[in-house]
Amino acid sequence: MNIIIVGAGDLGQLISYHIEHDAKQTVVGFLDDTIKKGELVDNKPVLGNIKDAQDLFQNQVFDRAVIAIGYNHFDFRASVFDKIQKICTMYSFIHTSSYVDTSVKVGEGVVILPGCVFDKGCEIGDNVLFNAGVVMAHDSKVEKHSFFGPGVNVAGFSVIGAKCFVGINATILNNLHICDEAFLAAGSLVNKSITRRGTYIGIPAKLKL
Repeated sequence: MNIIIVGAGDLGQLISYHIEHDAKQTVVGFLDDTIKKGELVDNKPVLGNIKDAQDLFQNQVFDRAVIAIGYNHFDFRASVFDKIQKICTMYSFIHTSSYVDTSVKVGEGVVILPGCVFDKGCEIGDNVLFNAGVVMAHDSKVEKHSFFGPGVNVAGFSVIGAKCFVGINATILNNLHICDEAFLAAGSLVNKSITRRGTYIGIPAKLKL
């Protein structure tokens, strides 16, 4: 299988590394609107801009794609995913050191990096990225396009909305609902449901005004 990474920054290079070294798939190169076509990034070529995806797919340059656009650009991340998903099937990567129970539902274009745990009955929407060491307890759910930092812990029966960022070592207690477009800062402790978009900081997490 030939895979293309959309986004040639640090995140794209990290995903590329793990796909090749862990999944043993071939990453043919990157698509990036900010880097000149033909330039090498981490020994992989930039094959064009995002608008070139259709032609490259039709010419059988790649079979699957992964979005590597970070949490600072959520709307762009979502729009690019929707555009590329119309062209090809999105590739989901699950590192072999992670445990994903057989009952877990995993969407398209999901990236699960080393050492994560997803227990019984979890659901993961399309285009969600989990950095190393995320633990999600049973029956919790994440909506599409969200992004998790390393070491996040989510207790059971919680729901995290679309385009959410959950920072490194944040903790979400059980039976909570996090609305779309919430930004949970590093180390925050969420002990109540969040119904208003914005940035939440602290122990317990409170809206930054």
